[in-house]
Amino acid sequence: MAGLATITPAAGYVKPWAALMIGAIGASVCYFAKGLQGSLKIDDALEVFRAHGAGGITGSLLIGIFAA
Repeated sequence: MAGLATITPAAGYVKPWAALMIGAIGASVCYFAKGLQGSLKIDDALEVFRAHGAGGITGSLLIGIFAA
């Protein structure tokens, strides 16, 4: 799910291999965002920030690297 939230901003601008890379990088970032969320003691019951916040920001930044 996190990989899908990450690739959404870049979906129309990247090639399929780049979409896989962005999804994998985004999933890793979202995984480590859980630790950051815990250390900052941010209460997010549905963990929406982790998937949509961190993933969306990562996907938006990676458009500049992988755009076709």
